[in-house]
Amino acid sequence: MSAFSLASILGVPISLYLALHFTWRAPYVFLAALCSAILLAAWFAIPPVRAHLVAGGERNALAQIRAVFGEANHLRIFAFSALLVFSGFLVFPFIAPYLVTNVGVSEAQLPLVYLVAGIAALLTARLVGGWSDTLGRRAVFAWCAAATAIAALATTSLPRSSLLVAALVLMLMFAASSARMVPAMALITSGAEPRLRGSVMSFNASIQQLAAGAASFVASLVVGRSAGGELTRYWMIGILSAAGTLSCIALARRVRSAEAAVT
Repeated sequence: MSAFSLASILGVPISLYLALHFTWRAPYVFLAALCSAILLAAWFAIPPVRAHLVAGGERNALAQIRAVFGEANHLRIFAFSALLVFSGFLVFPFIAPYLVTNVGVSEAQLPLVYLVAGIAALLTARLVGGWSDTLGRRAVFAWCAAATAIAALATTSLPRSSLLVAALVLMLMFAASSARMVPAMALITSGAEPRLRGSVMSFNASIQQLAAGAASFVASLVVGRSAGGELTRYWMIGILSAAGTLSCIALARRVRSAEAAVT
């Protein structure tokens, strides 16, 4: 779960730097080249993992889909995961423009703000991983979700402030949002049937991407721009995000562990 934090520490600042000093297309070219390199490295370096498959259990695609979606717990996992990502991506797409137009952070300062916030997220995620193992995934997720809801409300209603205040609020948002994903992914992974885990995680990744896109679209319908160029109604997005995040606490309690059922 360090990927989000590392993306904030390296990916976002680098992308902002490329966009500011070259063209807005430069980050996409950089991302395409990086993904191509990762694909080649993964193809040759990562061995196939098939030991969990049932012997002789080659399934066709339709049968695999029926098996995955025929399990009620998997449906609860997908609902939980979709709402979790949807709630976060209501806020994230407009953070940078809101900081610039409403809070007063300059575009040149954005990489530094994201760098500091990403470091905070990375350190927090490592701590939360240990807490999840000792205190329980659901309990830790509930606390992290509550912190994320508070952070979303603070981020989307932040008035014109100093760079320090803006950085502290974004640190809270990134740290809490990253932290909640640690116990959440543990719940999702343990809830998938072992023989179907690969398929469940593949569908889950697709559902998360759909949820992220849907959230960005919904946010774009709500957020407006004033005559002075400032973003408006962003605070409404914060309320929607907080409500969705808190609802995930109830959904998390309904996701049962397939590992516990097996043992």
